[in-house]
Amino acid sequence: MLELLYSSAAKACLENYWRDESFREFYLGGKAKWKKLPNESELLAMTVAGMNYPPSQYQLHLQFIHGPLLPFQYALFLEGGHFHYKRFFPYSFLLASLKALEDDNRDFRHCHPDYDIDFIIDEMEKFYGISYDTHWHAMISQTKQMQETYAPWVEKDLEYRIVGNQAFDAQTGFHHPEITVKSLQTSDVKRIQSYGRPYDTDEKPLGGYYNFPAENPKELQDWTE
Repeated sequence: MLELLYSSAAKACLENYWRDESFREFYLGGKAKWKKLPNESELLAMTVAGMNYPPSQYQLHLQFIHGPLLPFQYALFLEGGHFHYKRFFPYSFLLASLKALEDDNRDFRHCHPDYDIDFIIDEMEKFYGISYDTHWHAMISQTKQMQETYAPWVEKDLEYRIVGNQAFDAQTGFHHPEITVKSLQTSDVKRIQSYGRPYDTDEKPLGGYYNFPAENPKELQDWTE
């Protein structure tokens, strides 16, 4: 299931973004840097993938974050605001752990839902030599290297510069006390998100999600097909 989640996300990324020439030209550095499209496994080097524990949004799901990070997100990452230690579990750690447990025929289905995560981390290293710290630090290093290598951002692309909680014109340096960091974030989200397009007349995303379980799960369409 974990590999299926990653594969589905990678396919969506490759088909909807990497195959778009204008996207590659700007966001990925152009044709000179990418002689050919990567495959799913190669894409992992450009991706931060993993799961939160406890799961956010009340459901266990795979986070698939394609680099390089946006400037605001990378600044937050450097401040420790992303991929928290012992909260975020890298895909590589999860996959190695599940394969080890599968090979050992271990059954954790009857574990208490509030099982201490530190105990599980320690057990994986003690019995299988799979170190959470090693995988987590490798992910952090990869994220920094990915950003240094591929980030396409230049000052002329940016409208404002943020110093502390104050906004300044990126070109003239003029201070805009009426502009808040939060309002800029909200505006940026509307500009760059692909969800819910085209927006409605109130500039709000269209679409929604299915909120009720089907009486017969087989009636639901398999979104991976």
